[in-house]
Amino acid sequence: MRVGRYLAEFLVLVGVRRVYQLSGGMIAPLLDAIGEHSDIELVNMAHEQAAGFAADAEARLTGIPGVAMGTSGPGALNLVTAIAMSHYDSVPMIYIGGQVQTYLRATDRPTRQMGLQECPFDQVVRPICKAVFTPQRPEDVPDMLREAHRLALSGRPGPVVLDLPFDVQVGALKGEEEVVLSPPDPAPPVDAGMLDQCVDALLAAERPLILAGGGVRGATARAACAAFVEAWGLPVATTIAALDVIDHGSPAFVGMPGTYGMRRANLSVTEADTVLVLGSRADHGVLGGDPKGFGRRRRIIRVDIDGGELSVRGIGDLGIQADVADFLSALDRRLKETVFAVPEAWKDTLGRIAVTHPDTEERLPGEGIDPNRFMAALGEASARAGLGAVCLDAGQHAWFTAQSLRLRGGARLISSTGLWSMGVGIPAGIGVALATGSPVLVVAGDAAVQLNIQELAVIQRLKLPVKVVVVDNRAQGMVRQFQDEFMEGRHHGTVNPGPGIDVTAVFAAHGIRGSSVSRPDRVEAALAALWAEPDVPGVLRVVIPEGIDVWPNVPFGRQIKDMRPDRSPAP
Repeated sequence: MRVGRYLAEFLVLVGVRRVYQLSGGMIAPLLDAIGEHSDIELVNMAHEQAAGFAADAEARLTGIPGVAMGTSGPGALNLVTAIAMSHYDSVPMIYIGGQVQTYLRATDRPTRQMGLQECPFDQVVRPICKAVFTPQRPEDVPDMLREAHRLALSGRPGPVVLDLPFDVQVGALKGEEEVVLSPPDPAPPVDAGMLDQCVDALLAAERPLILAGGGVRGATARAACAAFVEAWGLPVATTIAALDVIDHGSPAFVGMPGTYGMRRANLSVTEADTVLVLGSRADHGVLGGDPKGFGRRRRIIRVDIDGGELSVRGIGDLGIQADVADFLSALDRRLKETVFAVPEAWKDTLGRIAVTHPDTEERLPGEGIDPNRFMAALGEASARAGLGAVCLDAGQHAWFTAQSLRLRGGARLISSTGLWSMGVGIPAGIGVALATGSPVLVVAGDAAVQLNIQELAVIQRLKLPVKVVVVDNRAQGMVRQFQDEFMEGRHHGTVNPGPGIDVTAVFAAHGIRGSSVSRPDRVEAALAALWAEPDVPGVLRVVIPEGIDVWPNVPFGRQIKDMRPDRSPAP
């Protein structure tokens, strides 16, 4: 069996159904083997970075390692941003880079390069993945594949990289090699003593609350968290990485806290006396600029599969290294032995906070479209159309969306929360649409949408149900907002003079119809037109005022309760 055929058989066995790639000579044997296999699909993208983003999005939904591939040199290097994104967001991935023949490598030779497009791809990506594998012989491949797959799924998930020389790809294995898997490493058992301490803390709490992060995103953890919350009624705040863990119509959902979070969520988290942090790095964007102040006068219990995360940022009275799903299952069993219940007074307080601080009322009505009010309307219209997922690009628009678009009926949310990479929206929409077959909403800014706009050709070619909403403020709004606050409003490099580019014309050139809206009284009709045919790709350009900021927000260095604009404390 040739190595390429073995790779294809291996990927099918582990559940991979698509390989995202841009072709090149140094991966031609792999393209042939995968393309000839009846149980796996080659998805031809227009850029390797987009291939990585699309595969990453599919992996986030399924929990099965995504696969993206690029040829040697520039092709493999174009995967680097996606590899880093998967690494920081803990997404199981297998990235494959072609490489020149082993005998053409410049390694240990007094020259920069021997083979055409040769580049030490393995050395470039080593710090941003769990492991790199560079087989020197065909017979090295089976063991390396097994180990790569095991590592991608073990412990804290993440990407692995295969740097495959051309002569290894075309080589033959000895005999008909049987494809064998190595199971992922088991998670550490939940410490019984620490579990007892957690139970005691919850029983003593007057205002308990869960803060769920990206570690709850996987299918098993999401289901465990949802079931636990439904059973016990514990209020839940979620980071942007976990916004889809709880249905936003649930009375337990208190919103997204943080620097650009919802006021009601920040006040709710601030009022809690016991916070159970599940799978969250609890970084400054979530806790604000005073993490130690966040931890004062309350009990904080952290649960994470990565023990290293438990000791950073100086918060947490109790750190439990465990798989979140295993922990919640054990906690559920222990609580059933008690008389635990969320105090009614705490539920009443949270209800009053939610009513007093609606996120769509932070700005007074003015000229132009208010982005938070628009996102609320977009969420309602999208839910009626059977929305399957929302894919967020990076920028101001992501925070408007996270604050005000309500996810209902199991809709998922995909975003680059660690690397915060611009250009992820459209490729992620492609991966999600292929994985689910359901309508997908991509929200991007007028700057972010440009970075991988070439992938519109893929949407049109495959007739994918991807709707793109472009929030257009003629600027790179997040940086412009920073410049207004710290650089006296000098907008070097961020504000584009003139009316801006009508991106709907670019979409039209790819055969994707759409429209623009700039007046509040026309939003309802524009959304109705966007979703008139849910299974057809479309675009809506939403023109908002140029100087509008993400509002409310937490000033630099302050705790999350200290939001702008100033408002009276919650009742």
